Amino acid sequence: MSLKEQLITGRSFFTKSAIATTAFASAAWTAQATEQKKPNIVVFTVDDMDVTSVNCYGNPLSNLTPNMDRLASQGMRFNYAHVNSPICQPCRQSMMTGLQPHRNGSYGFIEVEKGACPSLSGILMEGGYYTASVGKGRDYKAFPW
Repeated sequence: MSLKEQLITGRSFFTKSAIATTAFASAAWTAQATEQKKPNIVVFTVDDMDVTSVNCYGNPLSNLTPNMDRLASQGMRFNYAHVNSPICQPCRQSMMTGLQPHRNGSYGFIEVEKGACPSLSGILMEGGYYTASVGKGRDYKAFPW
């Protein structure tokens, strides 16, 4: 069974979210078929920041996040996103694996074991994307880049 098939057969909410995101990217790519180019996908993860921290989501302090606001105005934003854990690392590990922390092995600040489950970066790489992790290497070293 391919990594993509393993992800599709998962039962968690986050797996379905990852599939929906992949499906959206696939649809966007199909829409651009005349240009023969895949959409660029940039995923930001941050620590200690909530939706009210960014101007494009309603922070009243002017010019606080101009670069993020400009990127948001030119791309897709998530207006209804939720996390599965109150701790940052398990949330990021769940986003990458599509599995709850108790299923992917990321309890607290314990990393996912390398090769233990399919990952978003691995699936994107199989689709011909180049992937990178900048600044959070300690959280993402189990995944292919």
